[in-house]
Amino acid sequence: MSLMSLLRVSFFFFSSFAVAQVSAPNCISPASPTWQWAYNSIGQSPCTVLANLMSTCSGGQFTLMPLLPNYTYPDPTSTAANLCYCSTVGYSLFSACALCQEGQWTDWSTWVTNCTRTMPPTSFPNPVPSGIWVPQWAHVNITIWNYWSPNTSFQVGDSPEFGPGSIIGPSNASVTSSSKASSTGLPTPPPSNGSSVNSAAIAGGVVGSIVGVSIVLMAIFYLRRRSRARAAASADASASQPQQPQSDEVAPLSSSEPPIMKFYDPDDPTTFPGYQGGPDSQDVPSQVPTSSNIGTRNTLANTQTSLPQASGYHGLPTV
Repeated sequence: MSLMSLLRVSFFFFSSFAVAQVSAPNCISPASPTWQWAYNSIGQSPCTVLANLMSTCSGGQFTLMPLLPNYTYPDPTSTAANLCYCSTVGYSLFSACALCQEGQWTDWSTWVTNCTRTMPPTSFPNPVPSGIWVPQWAHVNITIWNYWSPNTSFQVGDSPEFGPGSIIGPSNASVTSSSKASSTGLPTPPPSNGSSVNSAAIAGGVVGSIVGVSIVLMAIFYLRRRSRARAAASADASASQPQQPQSDEVAPLSSSEPPIMKFYDPDDPTTFPGYQGGPDSQDVPSQVPTSSNIGTRNTLANTQTSLPQASGYHGLPTV
């Protein structure tokens, strides 16, 4: 066996061994017209092409996990973000692989968040591995729209492909619109609708904020309502209590000293029997008793005319 033949056998042997270390999920329905166009000319799915390209950045080994419907592949972490991940070719193949599993995909700027360095658009860092053919639609500059579009990829098509050993470099092709193939009926789900970790965190934060604001508003409403109820109850209690009548009259002061007793004096009306005034009163009694007419009601004039004449004697009456 010649040296050239030996090298060829060794190349195919090690190439087959490298491919055997790569694992990729299957599309849900390979014959579905929704993503059948994404297969290459030899029937390889976008997931198979992707896993083999990614293996060139990880020593020939790469395992691509299957994706649940409506989920998306997470963007690479800072430790895993190599140039295979941080390339538009790798991003486009990840998106197409998610599509054929009825999943979603994120936008380009989110995908490269943890990339310290990215490949130029439409470029890939390593040659295409043996046995793999990369379709032309993976060579589109998706940075123009910031996300991968299945309609644009369908428009570009599969050919020409990049065969084994090819270098995927910058593209000279210009695709200016992602909506030219809208009549094909291909779905164009929004890239932000996937159930990724970032989307879930954002949704959780929004819901948490709404719930928090609602709780605060409910507490304020409850406290204000309780305060109003207490004020109304206090007003009702005040209205139900009887009001004490207020009078402007001043009660006369009563003297605790007994009146001064005087001896009968004909010249002093205050010593007459039946006098109701106090010892200091200046009122003239309406009824003045006399020695000859007791109990007869007289006017002030009659009383004065009927008073007995004062005598010169002012001592005690004689008995």
